[in-house]
Amino acid sequence: HGGLTLGGTVEWRDRMAGPWLVSVMCVYQLRASSPPSPSPPPSPPAPLTSPLSLPTNRLFRLTSASYNQDSDFGACAAEFGHNYRTADWDDLLSIPAAHMSSMLDGLGLRHYDDGALLTRHGSPTDARWAHAGEMANQGWRRWITTRHDGRPPANWNVADQHGGLTLGGTVEWRDRMAGPWLVSVMCVYQLRASSPPSPSPPPSPPA
Repeated sequence: HGGLTLGGTVEWRDRMAGPWLVSVMCVYQLRASSPPSPSPPPSPPAPLTSPLSLPTNRLFRLTSASYNQDSDFGACAAEFGHNYRTADWDDLLSIPAAHMSSMLDGLGLRHYDDGALLTRHGSPTDARWAHAGEMANQGWRRWITTRHDGRPPANWNVADQHGGLTLGGTVEWRDRMAGPWLVSVMCVYQLRASSPPSPSPPPSPPA
């Protein structure tokens, strides 16, 4: 075919002088394109403080916008993405007290009375004062955590303390602020369960 003869090695060897060595003819085989590899999941945001102070699934941030006590708690997902939710007091309790000071500095709660809205046991409202008289006289109490470094004001109705933070209601915090009070929401990065890997497609037949 086209100048080539197909035969056996015996005839070719008998025509060669000395040891016979010959090349092998190879062909490039086109294969069906492999599907593109899925993009890796986005990396979690960098820790706001040293890695020792925050486990990888508990990265805290404060919203850049400030809110009053009647605001919607969808602020975290709106600003940082769907992996963020409003931080809960129980999330903060998971951080060792010895690491809290550096974590708060990195977070932006550096000064006495710096505070942020959060939830407790999943609830944004302090139910201890939910009866009608308190609601009518003082307004709706929302959970707020404030940096007091273990020295909350004498008139503060303390629900809990941890690592320099005081958990209390918004009424006491508001009374200490001058002018309209607005405060950031504390958010936490929530790792979501990974989706199971997709099954591999069957191998494509050779072209």
